[in-house]
Amino acid sequence: MSGFFDQAWRLDEASLVRGDDALRAMATPTLPPRPVTLPVASLDRVVGTYQIPGGPRIRIYREGSRLLGGQEGQGGGELVPESEAQYFALGDGFRVAFEKDAAGKVSVMVVKVPGQEMRAPRVE
Repeated sequence: MSGFFDQAWRLDEASLVRGDDALRAMATPTLPPRPVTLPVASLDRVVGTYQIPGGPRIRIYREGSRLLGGQEGQGGGELVPESEAQYFALGDGFRVAFEKDAAGKVSVMVVKVPGQEMRAPRVE
């Protein structure tokens, strides 16, 4: 037997963890992305390095017409634009928003995971 099924592909109830129905009922489902096409100039406005306080630096960069992001020194995942300010992390299921300062320049990245938001000021 391996995993959740026996040799005959029958569900093995002893290996299954059902979870907490009360917690599941309180959860907010992650909505699928609503992609839009943005001009390259709009993508370039968010390109930079952002510092999560007490955490890693996140590098946002562009390859062709795709925006990617990840921890410095590691590969990046694709960020699908939903608007000029909001992106969906493809494959990871969280959203990233970018905020502008009074001068209109992107200054903060907000990583939005279910139940938590992390603000990361732009450092480069």
